[in-house]
Amino acid sequence: MNVAGIIALAIAATLAAPAARAQSCQWSGRAVATRVQIAAGRARPFTLDFEGLAVRASADATAGHVVLRTDGALDFTGTVPATRLAIAVAREFTLGGVATIRAGTPLALRSLAPFRIDVTVTPGATLRAVTPVCDAVRLGETADAPATRAGTATRGTLRARVRVLRVHATPGGAEAIDVRLDAGQRLQLAMIESRGGWVRVQRDFFAGSTVAGWVRETDVEHVPDAEFLERGGVGFGGLGMCGSGSSHTYRGPAMLRAGGQILESRGGVPWARARHDVEIESVSIPWGGAWAEVRDIEGVRGLDTCAGVSGRAWIRADALVLPTPSGRAP
Repeated sequence: MNVAGIIALAIAATLAAPAARAQSCQWSGRAVATRVQIAAGRARPFTLDFEGLAVRASADATAGHVVLRTDGALDFTGTVPATRLAIAVAREFTLGGVATIRAGTPLALRSLAPFRIDVTVTPGATLRAVTPVCDAVRLGETADAPATRAGTATRGTLRARVRVLRVHATPGGAEAIDVRLDAGQRLQLAMIESRGGWVRVQRDFFAGSTVAGWVRETDVEHVPDAEFLERGGVGFGGLGMCGSGSSHTYRGPAMLRAGGQILESRGGVPWARARHDVEIESVSIPWGGAWAEVRDIEGVRGLDTCAGVSGRAWIRADALVLPTPSGRAP
């Protein structure tokens, strides 16, 4: 469902949150994160993107960042600001008796003390909320959108006419959330019933969230019946694609022997070690060269160039096993 034009709306929960307290959340799973800082001993730290890398994550509420320790064949550690780590709802929960946030809905860590999250109900639309427990979320991007539930409204005849639309659990009740719209934006709603100056409305989003409750009749206007629309978005971090090609240089898969190291430069400081034999997706090594540049490692991507780890990953040629004995490209 796409709202015609990007509906940039922020839904701010007006609930009284539990007392704020620092938490050290622990998660395991596949991390999607941008600009993870990798420490390489005395060398200058550098950054990578994680694209579904298996990790154990520890959220440091005091420092405000998340520590990611890889859990696969390569053993290394990185740190990332909370806002650059993709997370999603682990189990369905509700806010204010008005908003239902379903499992798989994408989230963004806004702060760790208190543990604040933003819920993306649709591209350009977020729900600001506070959750007191770590296990309300999981690592990774959203799963596929859930199937439309029976009876879900997919069309609407109402539209918000105010910049801040307060949605109540009951007519005039204390439990409520505010739907904030940017200037010039419109939010279409389904009308369920009306009662004494109040209208019960509902809006289901393709990502799986629902906002349903009572609004003042004066805060909405009638419009021609139309299907709900939502604009699609890009993946977390907006990652793109790269191509490569050359002659007299081997570019292709290789195996890093157990105990082998990945260094931040030729002859530089190691930042990762192979716990056991590791399949490297792509390396680049000139004919007869002593060093191979790692171009792609599954689950990792660099920021500045098409090279998978942005020129900060090198392996001694004698630590690699190539598909052909000579190392020349087939």
